[in-house]
Amino acid sequence: MKSSRFILIELLVGFVIFASMLSAFGKDNQAAEQFGLIQSTGVRSILARSGDAPSPLPAPTVPQAKGVRGLAVTICRDPAVQQSVFAVNEIRAAVSALGGTVTEAPLSALNAAGVTGLRVVLARSGDVITGWDPLPEPTVPQAYGIRVKASASLQEILIKGGDAVGSMYGGMDVAEAIGMGTLGSLAASDHAPRIAQRGIKFNLPLDARTPSYSDDGDAAQAAIPHVWDINFWREYLDEMARQRLNTLSLWSFHPFPSMVTVPEYPLIALSDVWRTQVPFTASGGQRGTKASEFWDPAIHGGGANIEIIKKLSPTDKTAFWNQVLDLADARGIAVYIFTWNIFTFGTEGNSYGITRDQNNATTKDYFRCSIRALMTSLPKLAGMGLTAGEGMEHHGGSANENWLASTYGEAFHDVRVGYTTTAPGGKQTVVPANPTRPLRLIHRLHEINYSDITSAFDKFGSSFTLDTSYKYSVAHTYSTTKPMFVTSDMNSRPDGHRTWLTVRMDEQYNARWGDPDFVRSWVNNLPLKNKNGKDQLNGYYMGPDGFTWCRRSNVKDSSLNQLDIKRWWYTNNLFSRLSYDPTISNAFFDQMVAARLHLTVPAAAALNRGLASASQITPWLTKYYWAGGNDFQGFSEACLNSNGFIDVNNYMNTVPIGKKDGNGLSPPSMEAFCKAVRSGSNPLDLSQKVEEAANAALAAIAAVPADAANQELTQVLDDIRILAAMGKYYVSKFRGARDLKYASLDASDVAKANAHRASAVTHLTEALERWTTYADLSAQHYYPTKHNRIGNFDLKALTPYVAYDIAIAKQNTSGGPSVSIQPKLVTQTGNTATLTVRGASKSDGEAQLKYYWTIDATHPSGVNYSSNGDNAAHDVTVTFRSPGRYQFHVIILDSNNRFVNTKSIEVVLPPK
Repeated sequence: MKSSRFILIELLVGFVIFASMLSAFGKDNQAAEQFGLIQSTGVRSILARSGDAPSPLPAPTVPQAKGVRGLAVTICRDPAVQQSVFAVNEIRAAVSALGGTVTEAPLSALNAAGVTGLRVVLARSGDVITGWDPLPEPTVPQAYGIRVKASASLQEILIKGGDAVGSMYGGMDVAEAIGMGTLGSLAASDHAPRIAQRGIKFNLPLDARTPSYSDDGDAAQAAIPHVWDINFWREYLDEMARQRLNTLSLWSFHPFPSMVTVPEYPLIALSDVWRTQVPFTASGGQRGTKASEFWDPAIHGGGANIEIIKKLSPTDKTAFWNQVLDLADARGIAVYIFTWNIFTFGTEGNSYGITRDQNNATTKDYFRCSIRALMTSLPKLAGMGLTAGEGMEHHGGSANENWLASTYGEAFHDVRVGYTTTAPGGKQTVVPANPTRPLRLIHRLHEINYSDITSAFDKFGSSFTLDTSYKYSVAHTYSTTKPMFVTSDMNSRPDGHRTWLTVRMDEQYNARWGDPDFVRSWVNNLPLKNKNGKDQLNGYYMGPDGFTWCRRSNVKDSSLNQLDIKRWWYTNNLFSRLSYDPTISNAFFDQMVAARLHLTVPAAAALNRGLASASQITPWLTKYYWAGGNDFQGFSEACLNSNGFIDVNNYMNTVPIGKKDGNGLSPPSMEAFCKAVRSGSNPLDLSQKVEEAANAALAAIAAVPADAANQELTQVLDDIRILAAMGKYYVSKFRGARDLKYASLDASDVAKANAHRASAVTHLTEALERWTTYADLSAQHYYPTKHNRIGNFDLKALTPYVAYDIAIAKQNTSGGPSVSIQPKLVTQTGNTATLTVRGASKSDGEAQLKYYWTIDATHPSGVNYSSNGDNAAHDVTVTFRSPGRYQFHVIILDSNNRFVNTKSIEVVLPPK
């Protein structure tokens, strides 16, 4: 068997011959330049494999996107295959951007005479292709082969997919190569996915009355209008396809009233789209089971408390979601609806007797009828996902599971074999059997055992596909490339059982993240097979709970309403593209970034190295402050958990990830670290690892030329600086906490303990300075925002808590400031309001106090303060960007780093 290096050499030789053929008919290499051959490093980016070290190719001195100009392209395809339309449009956009033209023709014209320039053939397995050497028929979904040949005036590229999606992906490779200037590097190759399903987890804020898990956060509230905009979904699904993401999971507590009309319970269907005007408070703790935390008509509903976002009938809503599903299908994307159980949002005050009582027979029937109505009314819906426990009575796994089988299981079986609906009044409608429709039910392994699932669902046999899913890294994917949380469970699955992974990303919301080596290792460690070597993994869906990946509402300097999926395009491409093919080299991603950001490839490579180094900071921090791994237990980007700021004592005494990091790279606990150092060993030093990553990030981007007019480049560079500043804060915090641990260990020796405390004060004072730098850098690009579960992400307002670590180290925490005048509204004019507050202190004059204003509830958008974080902020003018209700409070800090929180004040900015 040939080595990858030997194969690469053969392909390079072939490439040289191919280039010579083109240059033979192009004066001064004009034809070669037209096909993107001059100064192209495309062979390295497309063909190199991780670990290979091919001979270096000439580095370009210009951005790669200038490679193909004025190219005439003919695309031969089957017009009946809708997925090929997307690929054609991608090629057309890439060619048009460079002044070229695209013509379409049927497959029957694939060998038509007189065609010059470039001809691209988009075919599928089974299509008859003449004039080409025999091409193996791809048999795996999404697989495709590429073949290339050239004559004196025509370059031809044949794409043959195992299915329509594979053909589409091959066409998108062509579009990508045109845009990156690497078209001439395309050579014979075959592609098949390592991970079949690569998806997004999207908490879906449908309506105030039918919320999702993120709805008590700013991003979800801002998203409600967008998820009812078909243009949003067209743009979103386009971007998913470009990123080779093929699964969209939409998560809602109780979606049925906002999506379909249930024949047996027609009055439950909701008209119009509502959003509450009542801010959700910043209460901490693990939320998710109390109705009032997401929707309570007595609190959030009624009169002026409700904003009608859009006028839609229940029939209109079903039609809308069928449009969304059609768009997804045309891009090769399967859509699933996931629920938590048992929730009945949107049914309040119903006349049917539906309640959240698990033993209520009407509730059980309502759920069964709703689930089958959803699957029948949305025929392109791929299936559903369900959760056992979060809203159930927890009176035994088997009881919960039997309820789920009698609702979800029976409903899916009904859809398969056919059923009869009986509307109020007795009218019956027969829904025929649907023996061929794909039906998949994904059962989360959350608060339930696999044995309970099988005992309840085995009776349905092969009526539908039953999979399970796991929270693979709990809520922190950016932690370890080899999490060990689900290994034993997955190894106990029988042969033939398939599973999915919930890939939660709840440790970084603002600054971009991107480390290809981390992702490649993560992909290679995915549990593809069970202990018997049998395939078991369908794929994964990735995304957060505390944030809604919709349109950005807290970014200061992006284009209006930029899609999060576009903002995070690089991260998503790393996960999805490397999941499809983990042998893609880092150089390929360098060229992608070069083309997108109009950089030379060396500059793009330096930028990517900087981002990769900066992105190593969060995994180190997360592994150290693991605390259980849930989002509400730790959020390193703000040093928060659901109880508030993580002070130095909490940070010092945390329990790291330990053996659940399968790579053996868990930092030791603080006490274990200190004792190991004293015993003469050399334990893993978190502060050193983070400091090295931060310094490497800043050193790498020194080679990237700044361009103030290039907004995205500026943002990425500053995100790297933001992450480096965050990392340096934690370096000082860790060292301060380490000194306090030494002080605790030396408590019997007062002199030693005091010396350690003095050192801790030095480090924690430096930490405060570094936090201030971090907060100021972040504030250049991001407004504060409230997130589900961890509360307010307001770095400026957290500064007094950072300062308080110094008071803890000095053992000087008592006698802090007080509030002499609670916040109050002085004047309000137009979109501004003047607010005042005063503090008092026994140790300081008022002039020494600092005032930090923050919004302590959900709000329409960020605000601007005339002053904040200084004494002048005792009188502040607030400028609002959007109408709404805002609840402010102030943290008052004294010169001894002690603070006090004021009461809240509400300011209402009415619509114009």
